[in-house]
Amino acid sequence: PPQRFTSDLQFFARRSGGGGLAVCRSSDQQVIRRFGNLGTEPKTMRFSPDDSLLGVKFHDGTIGVWRWRDGQIVFQTPSWPDDSDHFPPFDFTPDGRELWLSDGQTNIARYSLPQGELLPPPPISGHVRRLRFDPPGRRLLGLSGVTVTAWDVATGAQLGQWITPDSVWCAAW
Repeated sequence: PPQRFTSDLQFFARRSGGGGLAVCRSSDQQVIRRFGNLGTEPKTMRFSPDDSLLGVKFHDGTIGVWRWRDGQIVFQTPSWPDDSDHFPPFDFTPDGRELWLSDGQTNIARYSLPQGELLPPPPISGHVRRLRFDPPGRRLLGLSGVTVTAWDVATGAQLGQWITPDSVWCAAW
């Protein structure tokens, strides 16, 4: 099953039996926090840039965000469709103050953190299955099949678009 590591590689999140989720210490695989009885199977996950939050996309289309160290849920989105499999259709902004998610088509939603308030949509248009911010948060990569597109986050201006010979499943700045 997919695993996601914190930025310092000290911990990782993984699916656990019965539709649960566990965060483990990398050095000895010891479970540090277990999230059981989540109601639906975790599909994919990602830690926030400061490693304080864990975002999880579930098979029912919802996304939950937890402060994983104390197990407290910050917020949960309504069901949000996407066609991604093991790669999150969402990304945290580098400052950790927002969560952006894609429906796998042309819609991107923004939520404030930790309140979970739905914000106005970004000025970005195009077909996007997966999102990835650059470290300063000024540019956004959108991945969709064989197409990779970069945008300026503030203006929505398209900075470039590249067609690859094969599908692109993840990208990094």
